Amino acid sequence: MNDRVSVWHRATAPRRQRSGVAALVIALVIVALVVGIGITSRVITQNRADEIIAQGQVVVGDAVECPRGAGRYGRSRCFIVWSYEVDGTTYTFKDRLKRYARFLGQQVVDRGQRAEIYYDPADPSQAALGRFVD
Repeated sequence: MNDRVSVWHRATAPRRQRSGVAALVIALVIVALVVGIGITSRVITQNRADEIIAQGQVVVGDAVECPRGAGRYGRSRCFIVWSYEVDGTTYTFKDRLKRYARFLGQQVVDRGQRAEIYYDPADPSQAALGRFVD
């Protein structure tokens, strides 16, 4: 009977190891996909912003808010929401290319901070942030 137990144990042990390796491979593939999608999204967003800036249509806009994001140790990150006007219509956009750190409620930019806002003349709701204006 002891021979049967040891034979059974030897026969099933490699399966457990294989399932552990398979789970690790699957986890690594999922992580690679998530990272790849994140990088691809960032590149697409940057390319679109570069296209909008190259078109050269610019107005001056105002910082509206920097909503608090998740963070640890009293620190959080936020994307500034900007407001700008084109042909009498007011638009807002969240600048997702620049992330700002806040510490313990400290403001990143003052509400009303001004900056250059480049926009797509064919679709003024598509915008990109330029330089801050004093």
